Amino acid sequence: MTSASRSTNVSAKSFSHSKGRLAFAEALEKEGYLVSEEVRRMLFHRTAGRPHLALAILGVTGTHGIKDLMSGHAVTVALARELDSHFNDERGAVLKYAASCASLLETVTPASLIAAITAYESVTGCPIPVDATETSDLRGQAPTRPLRPEPEQLILDLVAEGLLVPARGSQSPRMHAEGWRIPPAIAQGLSVHVPTGTDRQKLLNTLLACVVQDDSLCGEQLVQARRAHRWDVLTNLLAARYTEILTRWQPQARTALARLPRKIEGKFTLLRFIRLHLNYLSRRSEVFSGDMQAGFYEILTSLSEAVPDVVLEARSLRHDFLDSLQNANETAVTAGYVLVALYSQGKFDDALDLGVRAGARIDELAASGSPLTAQAAEVFHYHRGVTLGLRGELASAAAEFNAVPLRTQEAGVSRPLMQKAVDYSTLIWAYISGHKGPESSTPIPRESVPAAYTRALRAMDVLDLATAEDIFTQREDAIAHTNLWPLLASVEHSWILLQGKRSRWSRRMDDFYRRRPAHLRTRGLGRASYLRLLCDVMLSTGRLQQVRKIVDNEDPEAYPSLCVAAARMWLIAGEYQRAIQVEEQHSYSLEMSLRDRADLKFVAAAALLALDEHVRAEEELQAAGDLCAIAGTVLPLVMLSVRHRARVLERLDAHPMWGQIAAKHSPLGGAQPGLDAGELKLRVKSTRVVFPDAAIVVELTHREMEVLRLLQRDYTLQQIAEQEHRALSTVKKQAQAVYRKLQVTSRKEATQRAQEMGILL
Repeated sequence: MTSASRSTNVSAKSFSHSKGRLAFAEALEKEGYLVSEEVRRMLFHRTAGRPHLALAILGVTGTHGIKDLMSGHAVTVALARELDSHFNDERGAVLKYAASCASLLETVTPASLIAAITAYESVTGCPIPVDATETSDLRGQAPTRPLRPEPEQLILDLVAEGLLVPARGSQSPRMHAEGWRIPPAIAQGLSVHVPTGTDRQKLLNTLLACVVQDDSLCGEQLVQARRAHRWDVLTNLLAARYTEILTRWQPQARTALARLPRKIEGKFTLLRFIRLHLNYLSRRSEVFSGDMQAGFYEILTSLSEAVPDVVLEARSLRHDFLDSLQNANETAVTAGYVLVALYSQGKFDDALDLGVRAGARIDELAASGSPLTAQAAEVFHYHRGVTLGLRGELASAAAEFNAVPLRTQEAGVSRPLMQKAVDYSTLIWAYISGHKGPESSTPIPRESVPAAYTRALRAMDVLDLATAEDIFTQREDAIAHTNLWPLLASVEHSWILLQGKRSRWSRRMDDFYRRRPAHLRTRGLGRASYLRLLCDVMLSTGRLQQVRKIVDNEDPEAYPSLCVAAARMWLIAGEYQRAIQVEEQHSYSLEMSLRDRADLKFVAAAALLALDEHVRAEEELQAAGDLCAIAGTVLPLVMLSVRHRARVLERLDAHPMWGQIAAKHSPLGGAQPGLDAGELKLRVKSTRVVFPDAAIVVELTHREMEVLRLLQRDYTLQQIAEQEHRALSTVKKQAQAVYRKLQVTSRKEATQRAQEMGILL
């Protein structure tokens, strides 16, 4: 054996360990064709491992330049002749005809084969031949008329002849959901059998019309719409069946959107966005390991994570791009993608404006006869709800989520997008008012993060911290990947404070700051939550001065929840009148949640009790208890310090809130086993104290701050006087004022206390 032959044998063995591929390589070598492993792989794939077809190709092309010559007319004719030699039995005409129809399709199933035969006959005028095998009746009479073969039997016959191979998965010749495909070389050879002069574009359009009539052929619709250059049909299909296409029909969608002309992408914006999304998903194939529908939760996450590409594309959109869209489904899903691009950059005002304009445009198109499908509506309302939620408009976000139809199944396809919107709606309503959102009638493949955190919030509402800890531990890494992470962080934060795990909180917020910097810099729920949680942690360690800086530098109208931090700061500082003043100014804000409102009223009641204003304090306590009963929570009460909590509990002992909260958390509406009003009171009394009873807030004048800074740099009082161009006696008075306000007696103690309080860095 020559060295060339030996090298070919080694190459053949490395090509594949399967006997079929090894036999294929040996058949080519036997005829004297020594080709590279890459070429051999290509030929094996395109001919479904049929050596006689590969030899027909090589007979025309030779061993060099096969890739460039494969689509040539001479190769097509050679393949057609080779295939004709296998259609010489009595069923040959039927099989050749059926195979020719199948070659029009990407995936062959009984339904798609019927569509192909119908289109082929109507355009070419060539009816399918009848089966040559005749039938006879049960009485043994003469054979009756011949029958047209059933599509299932045609497919099995084509599989047996090697003309069809499994699209993926099982190799057994049976009908399975993923269908069959025709090898590229065989399809090329069969193209000769299409009657001369056939209008192929008309044939593809007719095939698309036949395929569209069957809802089960979504994947084939995508491919055929691309082949027929029906971009309007492709766009509407992608929008109308968005969930299914990103889960069940992802390969076909990727095929349909590959290498689109730039002009087409410019005209049909949605094609560009979904192509970018599919390209991103192809780099995260692990999303689909397991239940495809469960994977759609991660698909929504990936859309947010893939925003750099989407943002880049969104920048090229004109301000009036919605006016160029003529289909309600396309408008809804395109707007959904642009909303993601905007709110991921922290451009909440722009996103809200787009949501309003897109909603009006969708209503206009729907009124003019362009109906909106449920899936397209879900995408738009979901991302509009996320935008409102991140902007801090939680009630409006919940309403937007609830605007989507509550059906969770349609045509056998689960609807996790709708379920996720329901989960967020439930979480938002639980956070705002304690009212439950819409319940799902269909179980989801697995519990989502928002649904789990709703359970955790319910557990913490009655101080069941062990249950909450189990939930948080299992989903510790999931928060940062979720669109409404500020709400989830707020839920977890309450548990962190009650457990004293400030190091975990610091890690979490640092992680958020790296992942979502735009959200933390821009007005919205992200920044509001971050500032509120930051203030709470500082208050828990007595760093009131740093909280004062944050509160003074932010707009209370933009961040109503900061009013709670401000009121608590003044309560700890002993400035009771100022704490009451904050409550009077902000407790009835429409932007404030019931939980925050209850917090404010408890703080005000504690301040009034400290001032011995018992009548007013009693009114505030009754109102705070009513709010807690509505929300089904005792968290606002437990956040008081020990001294204030004891005084408040004494006066709330007879309030009906205890029984109402216990009943609200009972599965059947009665008292939950092991939890009644008495047990709830004991839990409140024994829960860890979060905030200190007392600390100081130092208010230094500008001159006093300058003196303090120079004292930190070891300037003497004489040097400070010279530096500031003031009398030494004046500087001495200012230094004494600094010592008095900081409650210290020396320069060293003053600088150390100022650093601890955050006055000096």
